[in-house]
Formats: sequence, C-alpha cells, structure tokens
Amino acid sequence: MLFWSLVSAVAAGLAGFLGRKLLKLSSVQASAAIALLAGVTLPQLSSEGAYLAAVCTCASYAAMSSEKMVYTPLQMAGVSGLCGLIAYVGRDCLVGVGGRLGTYAAAAVLIFAGGMRAGEQLQLLRGGSMQQ
Repeated sequence: MLFWSLVSAVAAGLAGFLGRKLLKLSSVQASAAIALLAGVTLPQLSSEGAYLAAVCTCASYAAMSSEKMVYTPLQMAGVSGLCGLIAYVGRDCLVGVGGRLGTYAAAAVLIFAGGMRAGEQLQLLRGGSMQQ
C-alpha cells in the first residue's frame, strides 16, 4: 500500500501544481477538483480507494503552497511523496480527528522547507571552507 500511497500523492500533487500553473486555477479550485475526482473515482476502483482518495486530498492541500515555497514540478513531486509517506505512516493515528490531512500536508511542506534550508546552509559552509 505504501507504493500506491506514494504514486497517488505524487500524481495528485503534480495535478494541483500544474492545474494552478497551466489552467490558472486558484489553489482552492485545484485542490477541490482533485479531492472531488479522487473521492468519486478511487473508492470505486479498490477496497483501499477511500484511503487513497484521502492521500490525494492531502497532497492537494500541499499543492496549495506558495510558489515561493514550492516552485518546480520536481519539488512538488518531492513534497507530495512526503505527504504520501506521512499519510501511510499515520493512517492509524488521529482517526476521527478533523484536520489531520491538512496537518500531514503542512508537515510535509515544513520538512521539505527545512531540508531546502539545510541544503542551502551546507552549500554555504562548503563554499566558505573552500575559500579559506
């Protein structure tokens, strides 16, 4: 199920990202379209479809991130993959608690942003040590 969580999340995140870029949808419109499409179709295709629809919805929330935070399709795929992983690991946690999908999405974006910032700092340190 982890594989399908990752595939679903990345597909949904990229769809939201590209919907905003190419179709000029607002972040809310793109997220709503993805959640509706996933919620209507995936439960019909698999016994785990409702779970995968929730994963897609989670990734669509991450796709609402500012272009200053996530600005390339590859970055969106990474954030979406993190959403899929977090949703998979946490699927038995916080059951019945409202807001968990948004919390998972926010956690994925924050982890991504922290990783990007750490990478920038490492590059600065490497550059600084090479100059000495």
